Amino acid sequence: MALIPLENLKILSYDISNSSLKSTNHFKLQACGDWCLHIYSTYLSQESHTPTLNDFINQYTDPNNREPNERFVYYRPVTLLEILKELNIEVEAVDGKSSKKLKNLNSFDGLPSKFENCVRVANDGNLTAFVALSVKTVYYFRFLTS
Repeated sequence: MALIPLENLKILSYDISNSSLKSTNHFKLQACGDWCLHIYSTYLSQESHTPTLNDFINQYTDPNNREPNERFVYYRPVTLLEILKELNIEVEAVDGKSSKKLKNLNSFDGLPSKFENCVRVANDGNLTAFVALSVKTVYYFRFLTS
């Protein structure tokens, strides 16, 4: 079986013009400047050629943008909100004319609220990327800014 193209694994996409969370009209993502967040997902399996988290990193993250393995930053465990915070993304609750930053968030748009393992694989100013694992499912968060 051939490797599935990364674009086929995309499950969610947000940007400065499309920042409302799909599961609710009461929350939105907020970041500085022009930005986009793409989230990809797949199960760990031999069939997908990604039986481990490291296999996914090697297969799907761009080695030209990826930090060397010895400079990866590991987080165990981590919440969805903590990953977003590391990406410099805030989740705001929008209530009428006012909004406030959230300090707690269970989940949104079908994403898990907690991850057993998470690795920052890129952090070069314009690209920050995390690969996280939750119940044998890998999530790849790719945040681009201008």
